[in-house]
Amino acid sequence: MLKKTLAATKKDVLVAIVKMVQQRRMEGSEGCWEDFLNLHDRKFGASLSDPRRRSADDMVSFLETFTEEADIMFLERVLQYHLNREASILELNKDGTIDHEKLVLLTYVHPEYAPSFFFSSYDEDWVVTSTGNMSRSNKMLAVDCEMVKCEDGTEPAVKVCVVDEYLEVKLDKLVNPYKPVEDYKTEFTGITAKDLEGVTCSLADIQKSMKKLLSHGTILIGHSLHCDLKALKLDHARVIDTSLIFKRADGKRPSLSQVCKAVLKHDVREEGAEHNCLDDAGAAMKLVLAKLRTGFDELIKRDDLSKQLLLHRIPVCVSNEELRAIFLEDSAVVLKPGYKEKGKPYYSANAIFKDQHEADDTFRSIEGVEEEDRNGLRQKLISVHLKNGSSARFYIRKMVRDDDSHVLDSSRKRQIEVEPSKEECNYKLKKNSDDSDHAPIMQNFSGSLFRVEKYWFLEDSFYRVMTFWWNRFQFVGSASFIFAKKLQSLKPILKDWSRSKFKCLDSKLTACEQGIMRLDGNEEVALATDKFKERTLAGNHKDVAHIFYQKCQSRAEVDLVGKGERNTSYFHVVANGRKKANWIHKIIVENEEITSQARIEEEAKKFFFTLYREDHTWRPKLDNLQFPTISEQQRTSLETQIEEKEVLEVISHLASNKSPGPDGMPNEFYKAT
Repeated sequence: MLKKTLAATKKDVLVAIVKMVQQRRMEGSEGCWEDFLNLHDRKFGASLSDPRRRSADDMVSFLETFTEEADIMFLERVLQYHLNREASILELNKDGTIDHEKLVLLTYVHPEYAPSFFFSSYDEDWVVTSTGNMSRSNKMLAVDCEMVKCEDGTEPAVKVCVVDEYLEVKLDKLVNPYKPVEDYKTEFTGITAKDLEGVTCSLADIQKSMKKLLSHGTILIGHSLHCDLKALKLDHARVIDTSLIFKRADGKRPSLSQVCKAVLKHDVREEGAEHNCLDDAGAAMKLVLAKLRTGFDELIKRDDLSKQLLLHRIPVCVSNEELRAIFLEDSAVVLKPGYKEKGKPYYSANAIFKDQHEADDTFRSIEGVEEEDRNGLRQKLISVHLKNGSSARFYIRKMVRDDDSHVLDSSRKRQIEVEPSKEECNYKLKKNSDDSDHAPIMQNFSGSLFRVEKYWFLEDSFYRVMTFWWNRFQFVGSASFIFAKKLQSLKPILKDWSRSKFKCLDSKLTACEQGIMRLDGNEEVALATDKFKERTLAGNHKDVAHIFYQKCQSRAEVDLVGKGERNTSYFHVVANGRKKANWIHKIIVENEEITSQARIEEEAKKFFFTLYREDHTWRPKLDNLQFPTISEQQRTSLETQIEEKEVLEVISHLASNKSPGPDGMPNEFYKAT
């Protein structure tokens, strides 16, 4: 049954399944994915391990090596999920779908749902709830658990809280893990060893209670709910995860505190209040009710990192009071120490200031050896004296770079609501309010840039592939977000298509030429079949040659087409020599010779900063000057809402054969779509 289903499964689904198998470190009868490739592909082996670059047959053959019953059950569940996902997306877009059901579907279709919510529920101690008649159940419950770390490495739940839509407590119990506890994480859980003394409630008792509460298709709500379900060893189908239905501006999952501040306008609990998982469960329920009531769909802003400093690699012997002593007494800094995990020699803490100016001043005032970490962030190694007479050393670090500390306000500047990939350009702009708006822009490129080649448009299948995948991708959000996500998702598809379609063009060209010469040399070429073969080869040769010419022309290799020349090792020696000759090895500034590359870069920035800076505030006055004005009709026309027809007309008149922008898409691409 599994074999037939896999054979009929689409490639993108197979890619997702193989990636999930890799993440879970699952092994079939022939080992893991890399072992399988090394065994069956003697040419590339595991060096080409990206499933997207492998054929569907390779992935099906690998998945068929899983013969254990538990593995087969897992693969069948994943396959069933992907088969149902498209139907769920269509259901989500129906007008008749009930609001709370839309939130269930919104969780279900999220890309992170599958990796997070597929549990080992076929194990003996797991419980799978009954969905009942889901269409009739509108009941919702919210859950939150507190977990401890045991000596065997597991993290079982020791406290479970459940509330209903009216925030009435349905379950609030401590759970005995019945195994030695290594770390109670009291600072975050509020649980101590004394709290669990005499507790007889077991995980099985909680599972029984939860199964009863979740009967008849009750919807279960939580924040990062998969963690709670994993601790409870409970598999429930109808869930709403608030970390998935609310979106953060940078694409990452928002914290419960961030969502509460944005949606409910207050934190999960008051400052200084003791931790209680009832508060977390109640907050998750309030968020869902607010989403149903208001339809909140704004992007959650992440915390302003520019006004924070990070203290890291702090020895566990350093107390909070001794940490606070490194700052000025009148400073309004809020110190938030991280969790001190048992067995770990270090911990970290966040220092939050009133604004960025205060954070920068504090960083400058603290004495220490300043350096730059691997991410380009400034940090200092400092030493503090402890009460016991000894000293401790640790780092204090800025949370943003000096050149990109300017925080964009989404209300003032429209941004693409998608996290940039490695293939995209990273634009950084440093601007001072006293400077001219002709400030230089530094562009940093990393990785290989994506670009749509002109010769792709000569292939008919390009339009079919692009149209198919463009219509297939489904995202929820604003129009700009959907457009950006579709472009981002289309890039790897087009890359794979290009590799398979235009691989070894020169070899194909040579093969066509040899075939034609072979037929020309045949004295019995009068045969109709040979004439047909010759015409076919000639046609193929013409098509391949045209595409090959376009490819070479687009890469500025005209000599390769016209003269048959290639870029030899001599060419590369000359090119590298020119590059070295143009390299700036030293500069002289105010009679000082500078050879350090860091200093050269700094002086270059300073030069252009000074060049575009205005040291005077005088402006010419425009009093009594008459300027031409526009009519009322022209003003109304300019302020009219832009129509789709106008946009399409502008796109149709875009010039061809132009360099693509940072997204790698030339004008021909937008005209084709």
